[in-house]
Amino acid sequence: MSKAIRTTLSLVVSLVLFSVLTPAQTVGNNADKDKNKEHHSGLAKVAFWRHHKDADKNAKGFEGTR
Repeated sequence: MSKAIRTTLSLVVSLVLFSVLTPAQTVGNNADKDKNKEHHSGLAKVAFWRHHKDADKNAKGFEGTR
C-alpha cells in the first residue's frame, strides 16, 4: 500500500510541477517575440514618409542608370 501511495503522490507532484511550468514557458516565449519585433512610433513613421514623399518623382528609371 505504501508503494501505491508513493507512486500516486509522485504522479500528483509531477503533474502540478508540469502545470506550473507550461504557463511560465508561454509567458517567456511571448516576451521574446516582443523583443524581436520592431515597433516604430507614429512620429518615426511620419518622419520617414515626409522624407520619402518625393522619392517617386526623383527616382531614376532604367535610362538614368547607364
